[in-house]
Amino acid sequence: MYGDYGTVFSVSKVGAEEVSHSFGSGSDGSHPIAGVTDVEGTLYGTTAKGGAHGEGTVFSITTSGAEQVVHGFGGRRRGGASPGSLIHVNRTLYGTNAGGGKYPYGTVFRMRTDGAVYVLHSFGSGSDGEDPEGSSINMKGTLYGTTYAGGSYDAGTVFALRP
Repeated sequence: MYGDYGTVFSVSKVGAEEVSHSFGSGSDGSHPIAGVTDVEGTLYGTTAKGGAHGEGTVFSITTSGAEQVVHGFGGRRRGGASPGSLIHVNRTLYGTNAGGGKYPYGTVFRMRTDGAVYVLHSFGSGSDGEDPEGSSINMKGTLYGTTYAGGSYDAGTVFALRP
């Protein structure tokens, strides 16, 4: 039986599902809300909650199911809170947090696979938007994404950031 904290799973070409990891205690993260990203054979993903500081994690998992927390988010001092999906560019992961950062409105971050996180931008509830959600993309070295709120009409923004 699986807990209420979410799972990482795979599905074969013929439709057979196999659970690779079941988040069970919250210390390993909980509530994964985005897919995983392949970085040279190791999968990386995020949980919106849980972890050592309670505000989400980046985890790695092998295809055999060995899961490890790589970074625990903790609001202002630990890179933000509630991470979304990750993208992989040249052995570096990039992502967004829906909350936390210098202001409480989210961040764009860069992360090495050893867990070191660098905040590239903290959203300040102005023209740059707030609460970045959804997937970001990389186009020719520029990251593009969206925010849920903020901007000129308080209805969100599209942002572009050159790391």
